[in-house]
Amino acid sequence: MELDATLEQLQQLGLVYLRRLPQPASLFCDVILGRLTHAILLTDLSSLELIQAQLAQQLECEASAAAILRAVKSLKQPRVLVIYSDKVVLPVLEYLFQLSAVSDTGCSHLPLLVLETAVLRPLWQTEAGACLLQRFAVSLTITQPTANTGTVTAAVVALFLAGASLGYLVGWSDWGKGQPEGSQSLVIVDPNTAKPEPVLMTVQDQRQVRQTIEGWRQAWEQQDWGAYESCYVSYYLPLDDDLSHEQWVSWRRARLERPDWIRVNISEIRLMPLDHYQVRVTFRQAYAAPDYRDTAFKELYLVRLAEGWRINAERSLRALK
Repeated sequence: MELDATLEQLQQLGLVYLRRLPQPASLFCDVILGRLTHAILLTDLSSLELIQAQLAQQLECEASAAAILRAVKSLKQPRVLVIYSDKVVLPVLEYLFQLSAVSDTGCSHLPLLVLETAVLRPLWQTEAGACLLQRFAVSLTITQPTANTGTVTAAVVALFLAGASLGYLVGWSDWGKGQPEGSQSLVIVDPNTAKPEPVLMTVQDQRQVRQTIEGWRQAWEQQDWGAYESCYVSYYLPLDDDLSHEQWVSWRRARLERPDWIRVNISEIRLMPLDHYQVRVTFRQAYAAPDYRDTAFKELYLVRLAEGWRINAERSLRALK
């Protein structure tokens, strides 16, 4: 696959990592930015406050986590974040990865394109960094075209600027296609080393996801709006409906609190991890209230945030008689 094609797919891929950039790397970064529309370049990831201020300026919102999350989920078109920095701390990377996860299914509102720098390499060796590393859908290594042509130089970048293909220069550290649900992830490894099996969800992760689902079910059945809403990401926006968060709250709260009683039963629960930070959950749901009852297959998408697993998207798959 050519680099241009990969950049065009960023919205679907969500996370892409480019290794061993041709020199000068800053010029190559400029080339990448020229290929992307509405991209946001982040060059200083030394603190959460600083990165939130940069995002707030670009997204035209307040510099708070809640306001930025709301702005991201309200984007009408993707804004690719290009990370090219020698000032990086792991909490900021984790924050950006989580922002990328909190988007509607099928695409990312905030795709991440990470360009390798020397400061990033040791971060991937830490336990938390290795978990982030598992999330990359694609990792590309820019390689030498032949053994005796030397390193890839600005001349090659100039060819790229002129529209020439870089496909023959791109070596795949790891590339594979997951299952339809996206249940596989890729890990960046050196060609000379064995490929580790990525652990997308530990037993503890699975238990916590199931606890979140059960808490959601209980809050619904008990008609406890505060507990019910806390199971969702902040400023949750529904799929397939052009509702604001406030409109969704008004509509959903009325449906939850109006009946005299509610019974919700879920069964046949299946967890399908999408990556280290996201999981798709499907189950059979039986709902009953004084004047209505139905049974349907349903799916929820949960994302891992600092405060735990939260529902980011939901939809009914099909009604059952």
